[in-house]
Amino acid sequence: MSILHTASNTFYPTPEAFKAAQPNTSFPLVLSEELLASYGCVPVFEGPHPAEGSEFAYHEGFETSSNGHVFKKYVHRPPSINTEEPEKQQEP
Repeated sequence: MSILHTASNTFYPTPEAFKAAQPNTSFPLVLSEELLASYGCVPVFEGPHPAEGSEFAYHEGFETSSNGHVFKKYVHRPPSINTEEPEKQQEP
């Protein structure tokens, strides 16, 4: 489960990352929706991946369903229009 702090739009990819961001707080092993809500957070569920070329599915924001659950939004982006620049290697 991932976690999203709604006010700051801070995304925690794991419950452990959320717990680490609160260093002086003890948490139960399982984080309930009620506990997360008391911190202004919601659980984030995996959204559907595009049917075509799922190997080129990129996370692009979040969507809220009609029942209030938050899902990761994915889009299909072929490698030719990948907007990320490759890392530049330093010459010796």
